Amino acid sequence: MQTSSALAANGQQECEGTDTLRVLCLFPSRSLFGFLSVQGIVFPSADSIRVVSNAGGVNPLSCAEAIQEVIRKASLNLKVAVVTGDDLMPHRSSLSDVKMADGSSRQKLPKSLHSMNAYLGALPIKRCLDLGADIVVTGRCVDSAVTLTPLMHTFGWERSEYDLLAAGSLAGHLIECGAQSTGGVFTDWYKVPDL
Repeated sequence: MQTSSALAANGQQECEGTDTLRVLCLFPSRSLFGFLSVQGIVFPSADSIRVVSNAGGVNPLSCAEAIQEVIRKASLNLKVAVVTGDDLMPHRSSLSDVKMADGSSRQKLPKSLHSMNAYLGALPIKRCLDLGADIVVTGRCVDSAVTLTPLMHTFGWERSEYDLLAAGSLAGHLIECGAQSTGGVFTDWYKVPDL
């Protein structure tokens, strides 16, 4: 992670995220109104629709940098925010004695872990939207968070409004998992007759 002065020199701002997560907000320099498709990517207007995605996978900073490069080449003014904090590998040594539940026993973590991630929630993503991000990229996050967060931001839902949060979470789960009930994630769909 760059220092605060290096971030400022690059036109970026580092903000403390909710729940001790770090939120990095990148601010480009020109404006866009409406939708514009660049290299097959549809960009939102800074005045209307925002995009929230967990497309960052195991490297959300690199994903955001790639998005920033396309935005820069298109001379657009869109704010891209990155939510980090899901990668637990830097904390592996402090978790070495933790026992994991695998349904039937409690075993220590394997010695040869290649990745270890926590599911992030809606609050750090909401902070990015509240700070003015047009595009928010996360790593691993709860599936429903990419739906719940815009609802919380747009309608001003508070973290204590449990009925609203439950409704937003349900909507997120239906949107994310609904396609699975129709075979939406089945990779061998072409082998099934009349699908």
